[in-house]
Amino acid sequence: MPNKLGHLLELWFLVQFTIRAVVSGEWAVWYNSRELCVFKSSSVSFNCTYDYPAGFRVKTLQWSKPGPQPGQTIIVFHTQPDKIHASYRGRAQITRENKNCTLSLTNVSSSDVGTYFFRFTTFSAAWSGAGGTSLNVAVLPFRVSVNSSREGGFIQEGDAVNLTCAAQNCTPPGVHVTWYKNRVPISQVKSKTLSLVSVSLSDFGNYTCGLNYSDTSTAPEILLNVRYGPKNVTLAVHPTSTIQSGRSLTLICHGYANPQVEIYTMYKVNETDLLRIGWGYNHTIPAVSPRDSGQYICLAENAVGSQNSTVISVRVEGKNNNYIIDLSYHK
Repeated sequence: MPNKLGHLLELWFLVQFTIRAVVSGEWAVWYNSRELCVFKSSSVSFNCTYDYPAGFRVKTLQWSKPGPQPGQTIIVFHTQPDKIHASYRGRAQITRENKNCTLSLTNVSSSDVGTYFFRFTTFSAAWSGAGGTSLNVAVLPFRVSVNSSREGGFIQEGDAVNLTCAAQNCTPPGVHVTWYKNRVPISQVKSKTLSLVSVSLSDFGNYTCGLNYSDTSTAPEILLNVRYGPKNVTLAVHPTSTIQSGRSLTLICHGYANPQVEIYTMYKVNETDLLRIGWGYNHTIPAVSPRDSGQYICLAENAVGSQNSTVISVRVEGKNNNYIIDLSYHK
C-alpha cells in the first residue's frame, strides 16, 4: 500500500509540474507590421516573434503566402530548403534566435506582392500566425496629385492647395523626395506633400517630384493653374500730345488675368455718375474736340473677379487745325 501511495504522489507531482510548464508560455505569433511597402529591387524585413509553452521543441519554421490559384500555397522560406519555392531560393532568410521569426527578403519584385504568414511546428503540435503581413511594391515613376480647398476642380488665388507625390500602388514610409517647380528644385521641401497655404500668382507653374538619386522616378509635370481676377488694369490714350483737327482719339484698356479678361467696359465720369461709352479693350472717339475733355476709366472683368483702372483726365485744348492733349492720372 505505501508503495502504491508513493507512486500516486509521484504521478501527481509530475502532472502539476507539466501543467505549470504548459501555462508558462502561450502559442502565439506576433507580426510587428500588418502592411509593408517597398520599391522594386529593394530589400524588406517582416519583423516577427513567436512563442510556445515550455516543454515543446520546435521542429520546423515556415513562411508562406497564397498562390495565384485557389488553395495554392507558395513556400517562401522553410527550414527544409527543398520545400522552398524556386522563385524565393537564395532571396529569403529568417532570424531564428530567441524566438525571432523575422523574414528578410531581397531583390523584391511585383511578383512578391501578397500576404505572408508564419507557421512553426513542434514534434507534437503546430501553430500559424493569423492575419499575416501584406507586402506591396511601389511602382515608379511617381505621380503628383492636387487637392484644393475649393470644390469643382478649379484653383483660385487664396485657396489652400496640397500637392502629393506618390508612387503607384503604395508609397514607402519615410521616403524623401525632391520637388521641382518649372524644373528648378524647391530645396526646402523633402516630404511627400507640398503644402501651399494660400496660393498666389507666383505659385502658377509646372510641378514635379522624384527621388534625388533616380531620374526614372520623376513624375510627369502637372500644371498648377492658379485662376485670378484682373490685375494691374491700366487705361492709356493715343496719341498723347498733339492731334490734328478731325482725327480720332483712342482709349486703350489692358489688364492681366487668368482666365483672360472677358469684358472691358469704358466709362466717362459724368459728375458723380459713370456714363458707359463703349465695350472692348479699346474705344475710339472720332473727330476729337474740346468737348471730349473729361475723366475716363475702364473696368476689366473675368469669371473670377473684376478691377478698374485709375481715372485718367483728358484735356483737349487748341483751335484751328491742331489740339493739344493734356493727360493726368488720379489714384
